[in-house]
Amino acid sequence: MVLRRMTGPGFIELGLIMWVLVAAIWIHVARATFAAAVGFIAFGLLLGLVWVRLGAVGVALTQAAVAVVTGVLLLSVAARMRAGEEAAVLERPGPAMRSLIAVLCIAVSMTVALAMLLEGPPRQSPSPLPAGMSAAQDAKRAER
Repeated sequence: MVLRRMTGPGFIELGLIMWVLVAAIWIHVARATFAAAVGFIAFGLLLGLVWVRLGAVGVALTQAAVAVVTGVLLLSVAARMRAGEEAAVLERPGPAMRSLIAVLCIAVSMTVALAMLLEGPPRQSPSPLPAGMSAAQDAKRAER
């Protein structure tokens, strides 16, 4: 039996982490709605790649589909808002408020990640068989 030693993230994982952070920052600082929508699509697709690296292909496909569909909706809204975008830029929260929101989002994400890491192994669910049946099956196994 070959035991595999757990190691830290490799080059691919570090690259994905970097690009996910770059896309998130791009969405945060983008002034144009179109650029933010394109950044959102890229962010969703990169998260899909992260899910693939984690071995959750079903979640990755769902993430990519949701990112593309939501991104297309955002792009269509951005196209309709072009005329009033200059006025909307003036109504955006200032950099201090946006930074506070970003810090709070990061704090919530880190709290959820920490809670999941500290949760421990999943509990074993009770047997669906009646109590007497499992004892009878155990007795039969002991006779063999």
